Amino acid sequence: MSLSYNNYAKKKFKIKKLIEFNFYLNEDVFEPNLTSKLLIESVYSTLNKKNGRMSILDLGCGCGVVGMALSLLTDKSNKFNFSDVSIKATSNAKINLKKLNIIGKIRTGSMFQQWTNDKFDLIIDDISAISSKVASLSQWFDNVSCESGDDGSLLTNKVLANSKKVLNKNGSIFIPILSLSNTEKIIECAKQKFKNVKLIKSIKWPLPEEMYKYKHKLEGFRNLNLINYSILYDKIICETSIYKCYD
Repeated sequence: MSLSYNNYAKKKFKIKKLIEFNFYLNEDVFEPNLTSKLLIESVYSTLNKKNGRMSILDLGCGCGVVGMALSLLTDKSNKFNFSDVSIKATSNAKINLKKLNIIGKIRTGSMFQQWTNDKFDLIIDDISAISSKVASLSQWFDNVSCESGDDGSLLTNKVLANSKKVLNKNGSIFIPILSLSNTEKIIECAKQKFKNVKLIKSIKWPLPEEMYKYKHKLEGFRNLNLINYSILYDKIICETSIYKCYD
Protein backbone atom coordinates (compact mmCIF):
# COMPACT_ATOMS: atom_id res chain seq x y z
CA MET A 1 0.00 0.00 0.00
CA SER A 2 1.43 3.38 -1.00
CA LEU A 3 1.72 6.15 1.57
CA SER A 4 0.00 9.50 0.99
CA TYR A 5 1.08 12.92 2.29
CA ASN A 6 -2.48 14.24 2.06
CA ASN A 7 -4.01 15.64 5.28
CA TYR A 8 -0.56 16.19 6.78
CA ALA A 9 0.97 19.59 7.52
CA LYS A 10 4.53 20.10 6.35
CA LYS A 11 6.76 21.29 9.20
CA LYS A 12 10.41 22.15 9.72
CA PHE A 13 12.43 20.74 12.58
CA LYS A 14 15.64 22.49 13.50
CA ILE A 15 18.25 22.41 16.23
CA LYS A 16 20.77 25.18 15.67
CA LYS A 17 24.18 24.01 14.45
CA LEU A 18 23.08 20.38 14.70
CA ILE A 19 20.32 19.38 12.29
CA GLU A 20 17.48 20.66 10.14
CA PHE A 21 14.90 18.77 8.08
CA ASN A 22 11.27 18.85 6.98
CA PHE A 23 8.68 16.41 8.26
CA TYR A 24 4.93 15.80 8.06
CA LEU A 25 2.54 16.05 11.02
CA ASN A 26 -0.99 14.75 11.41
CA GLU A 27 -3.23 17.06 13.45
CA ASP A 28 -3.98 14.21 15.87
CA VAL A 29 -0.29 13.55 16.63
CA PHE A 30 1.73 15.44 19.24
CA GLU A 31 4.01 18.06 17.71
CA PRO A 32 7.74 17.90 18.59
CA ASN A 33 8.73 20.53 21.15
CA LEU A 34 11.52 21.64 23.48
CA THR A 35 11.59 18.24 25.18
CA SER A 36 12.11 16.56 21.80
CA LYS A 37 15.12 18.80 21.10
CA LEU A 38 16.62 18.19 24.55
CA LEU A 39 16.24 14.43 24.12
CA ILE A 40 18.01 14.55 20.75
CA GLU A 41 20.86 16.68 22.08
CA SER A 42 21.28 14.53 25.20
CA VAL A 43 21.26 11.18 23.41
CA TYR A 44 23.47 12.46 20.59
CA SER A 45 26.13 13.59 23.07
CA THR A 46 26.31 9.96 24.20
CA LEU A 47 25.98 8.16 20.87
CA ASN A 48 28.50 10.42 19.19
CA LYS A 49 31.19 9.00 21.47
CA LYS A 50 30.37 5.35 20.76
CA ASN A 51 30.73 2.95 17.88
CA GLY A 52 27.64 2.01 15.92
CA ARG A 53 25.66 -1.21 15.79
CA MET A 54 23.39 -0.20 18.63
CA SER A 55 19.74 -1.19 18.80
CA ILE A 56 17.74 1.90 19.74
CA LEU A 57 14.05 2.30 20.60
CA ASP A 58 12.15 5.57 20.30
CA LEU A 59 9.30 4.79 22.72
CA GLY A 60 6.24 7.02 22.33
CA CYS A 61 7.69 8.15 19.02
CA GLY A 62 4.79 10.28 17.83
CA CYS A 63 5.62 11.42 14.29
CA GLY A 64 9.12 9.95 14.71
CA VAL A 65 11.22 13.12 14.87
CA VAL A 66 13.47 12.14 17.80
CA GLY A 67 14.52 8.79 16.39
CA MET A 68 14.77 10.15 12.85
CA ALA A 69 17.04 13.03 13.88
CA LEU A 70 19.35 10.65 15.73
CA SER A 71 19.36 8.25 12.81
CA LEU A 72 20.48 11.07 10.53
CA LEU A 73 23.10 12.27 13.01
CA THR A 74 24.74 9.03 14.10
CA ASP A 75 26.47 5.93 12.76
CA LYS A 76 24.43 4.36 9.96
CA SER A 77 24.93 0.90 11.44
CA ASN A 78 22.72 1.78 14.41
CA LYS A 79 19.31 0.12 14.21
CA PHE A 80 16.37 2.39 15.07
CA ASN A 81 12.98 1.17 16.22
CA PHE A 82 9.83 3.22 16.75
CA SER A 83 6.59 2.59 18.63
CA ASP A 84 3.57 4.46 19.92
CA VAL A 85 0.21 3.55 21.41
CA SER A 86 -1.48 5.63 18.69
CA ILE A 87 -1.90 4.11 15.25
CA LYS A 88 -2.14 7.64 13.84
CA ALA A 89 1.29 8.35 15.29
CA THR A 90 2.92 5.22 13.88
CA SER A 91 1.29 5.84 10.49
CA ASN A 92 2.69 9.37 10.64
CA ALA A 93 6.13 8.01 11.53
CA LYS A 94 6.02 5.63 8.55
CA ILE A 95 5.41 8.56 6.21
CA ASN A 96 8.29 10.54 7.67
CA LEU A 97 10.75 7.65 7.60
CA LYS A 98 9.91 7.04 3.95
CA LYS A 99 10.27 10.74 3.13
CA LEU A 100 13.73 10.88 4.75
CA ASN A 101 14.86 7.48 3.44
CA ILE A 102 15.37 6.11 6.95
CA ILE A 103 15.08 2.40 7.60
CA GLY A 104 13.41 1.55 10.90
CA LYS A 105 11.07 -0.96 12.47
CA ILE A 106 7.72 0.61 13.50
CA ARG A 107 5.13 -1.02 15.75
CA THR A 108 1.90 0.09 17.42
CA GLY A 109 1.18 -0.77 21.04
CA SER A 110 1.35 0.26 24.67
CA MET A 111 4.69 0.52 26.44
CA PHE A 112 6.79 -2.58 25.68
CA GLN A 113 4.03 -5.09 24.88
CA GLN A 114 4.97 -5.15 21.18
CA TRP A 115 8.68 -5.65 21.94
CA THR A 116 8.60 -8.70 24.23
CA ASN A 117 10.91 -10.65 21.91
CA ASP A 118 13.36 -7.79 21.36
CA LYS A 119 16.28 -6.29 23.25
CA PHE A 120 17.71 -2.78 23.00
CA ASP A 121 20.95 -1.09 23.91
CA LEU A 122 19.22 2.24 24.33
CA ILE A 123 15.64 3.32 25.00
CA ILE A 124 14.52 6.91 24.49
CA ASP A 125 11.39 7.48 26.55
CA ASP A 126 9.38 10.03 24.59
CA ILE A 127 6.12 9.40 26.47
CA SER A 128 4.27 12.27 28.15
CA ALA A 129 5.59 13.17 31.60
CA ILE A 130 3.39 16.10 32.55
CA SER A 131 0.51 16.32 35.00
CA SER A 132 -2.68 15.36 33.20
CA LYS A 133 -4.41 18.16 35.12
CA VAL A 134 -2.06 20.71 33.58
CA ALA A 135 -2.29 19.05 30.16
CA SER A 136 -6.11 19.36 30.23
CA LEU A 137 -5.82 23.12 30.77
CA SER A 138 -3.33 23.67 27.96
CA GLN A 139 -3.55 23.56 24.19
CA TRP A 140 -0.46 21.35 24.02
CA PHE A 141 -2.45 18.15 23.84
CA ASP A 142 -5.32 19.18 21.59
CA ASN A 143 -6.63 16.03 19.86
CA VAL A 144 -3.93 14.01 21.68
CA SER A 145 -4.50 11.98 24.85
CA CYS A 146 -2.40 12.52 27.97
CA GLU A 147 -2.98 9.81 30.56
CA SER A 148 0.07 10.43 32.73
CA GLY A 149 -1.86 10.79 36.00
CA ASP A 150 -2.57 13.79 38.20
CA ASP A 151 1.12 14.20 39.11
CA GLY A 152 2.53 13.25 35.70
CA SER A 153 4.50 10.27 37.00
CA LEU A 154 2.26 7.37 35.99
CA LEU A 155 3.57 6.57 32.51
CA THR A 156 7.24 7.38 33.12
CA ASN A 157 7.34 5.23 36.25
CA LYS A 158 5.71 2.35 34.37
CA VAL A 159 8.35 2.66 31.67
CA LEU A 160 11.13 2.66 34.28
CA ALA A 161 9.64 -0.34 36.08
CA ASN A 162 9.52 -2.46 32.92
CA SER A 163 12.43 -1.19 30.82
CA LYS A 164 14.97 -3.76 32.01
CA LYS A 165 12.87 -6.53 30.45
CA VAL A 166 13.83 -5.22 27.01
CA LEU A 167 17.25 -3.71 27.74
CA ASN A 168 20.46 -5.51 26.91
CA LYS A 169 23.13 -5.84 29.56
CA ASN A 170 24.81 -2.44 30.01
CA GLY A 171 21.85 -0.83 28.28
CA SER A 172 20.45 2.56 29.25
CA ILE A 173 17.28 4.61 29.08
CA PHE A 174 16.89 8.37 28.66
CA ILE A 175 13.88 9.96 30.34
CA PRO A 176 12.57 13.55 30.24
CA ILE A 177 11.33 15.01 33.53
CA LEU A 178 9.27 18.19 33.54
CA SER A 179 8.72 20.30 36.62
CA LEU A 180 5.02 20.27 35.71
CA SER A 181 4.98 16.85 37.36
CA ASN A 182 6.09 15.31 40.64
CA THR A 183 9.78 15.22 39.72
CA GLU A 184 10.91 13.78 43.05
CA LYS A 185 8.59 10.80 42.65
CA ILE A 186 9.95 10.02 39.18
CA ILE A 187 13.59 10.39 40.20
CA GLU A 188 13.04 8.17 43.24
CA CYS A 189 11.52 5.47 41.02
CA ALA A 190 14.49 5.75 38.64
CA LYS A 191 16.93 5.33 41.54
CA GLN A 192 15.07 2.25 42.75
CA LYS A 193 15.34 0.60 39.33
CA PHE A 194 18.82 1.69 38.24
CA LYS A 195 22.17 2.08 39.98
CA ASN A 196 22.96 5.28 38.10
CA VAL A 197 20.59 8.18 37.43
CA LYS A 198 22.57 10.95 35.75
CA LEU A 199 21.36 14.42 34.80
CA ILE A 200 22.47 15.06 31.20
CA LYS A 201 20.84 18.35 30.29
CA SER A 202 18.39 20.80 31.85
CA ILE A 203 16.76 24.02 30.72
CA LYS A 204 14.39 26.52 32.35
CA TRP A 205 11.57 28.10 30.38
CA PRO A 206 8.75 30.57 31.06
CA LEU A 207 5.22 29.23 31.14
CA PRO A 208 3.32 30.54 28.08
CA GLU A 209 1.19 33.57 28.83
CA GLU A 210 -2.03 31.85 27.79
CA MET A 211 -1.66 29.57 30.84
CA TYR A 212 -1.68 32.47 33.34
CA LYS A 213 -5.48 32.49 33.43
CA TYR A 214 -5.11 29.20 35.30
CA LYS A 215 -2.60 30.62 37.78
CA HIS A 216 -4.70 29.85 40.86
CA LYS A 217 -5.32 26.28 39.70
CA LEU A 218 -1.61 25.81 39.09
CA GLU A 219 -0.87 27.11 42.58
CA GLY A 220 -3.32 24.56 43.95
CA PHE A 221 -1.61 21.75 42.02
CA ARG A 222 1.74 22.89 43.36
CA ASN A 223 0.43 22.95 46.95
CA LEU A 224 -0.67 19.33 46.47
CA ASN A 225 2.85 18.40 45.22
CA LEU A 226 1.44 17.42 41.84
CA ILE A 227 3.74 19.86 40.05
CA ASN A 228 6.53 22.29 40.81
CA TYR A 229 7.78 25.58 39.38
CA SER A 230 9.57 28.74 40.51
CA ILE A 231 8.61 32.40 40.33
CA LEU A 232 10.95 35.01 38.89
CA TYR A 233 9.82 38.62 38.47
CA ASP A 234 6.19 37.46 38.63
CA LYS A 235 6.86 34.94 35.86
CA ILE A 236 6.21 31.21 36.28
CA ILE A 237 9.41 29.39 35.42
CA CYS A 238 9.31 25.68 34.54
CA GLU A 239 12.16 23.26 33.92
CA THR A 240 12.76 20.31 31.63
CA SER A 241 15.54 17.86 32.43
CA ILE A 242 16.88 14.79 30.67
CA TYR A 243 18.25 11.92 32.75
CA LYS A 244 20.19 8.85 31.71
CA CYS A 245 19.48 5.73 33.76
CA TYR A 246 21.77 2.70 33.68
CA ASP A 247 23.46 0.07 35.87
